[in-house]
Amino acid sequence: MRAVWPPLRRSAPRSSAGARRTARAVAIYLARKAGGLTLNEVGAAFGIQPSGASKAINRIERALKHNRPLRRLIAELNTALQVADSTATVTGNGGRQQLKGDPSPSAEVRQPPGR
Repeated sequence: MRAVWPPLRRSAPRSSAGARRTARAVAIYLARKAGGLTLNEVGAAFGIQPSGASKAINRIERALKHNRPLRRLIAELNTALQVADSTATVTGNGGRQQLKGDPSPSAEVRQPPGR
C-alpha cells in the first residue's frame, strides 16, 4: 500500500462535493437565522425550492447538536454578520444604494440643475 502525502485527516469531508454541500447548507442556515429571510426568499437567493432550503437548515440544526467545530464556525460567522450589519448602514441615493463612508465617485449624489 502506498503512503499518501499529506496524510488524509479523518475529520475532513470525504469529497469536495461534500464540503461544498455543507458550506452551502451553512450559508442557507445563516440566511434564514441571522438574515431573517423567509424560506421563499432563501430558496430564491440560492436557486432552490423552499423545501430544499428547509431540508438544508434541518440538516445543519441536526449537525449542530454533535459537531462542536461547526457550532464554533457558525457562531463566528454569526458574530461577523452582526458586526457587519451594525457598521454598514445602507442609505438611499437617488435610486442607488451605497454604504455610508463609501469614497467612490459613483457614491456622489448628483442633483439636477436648478435645484
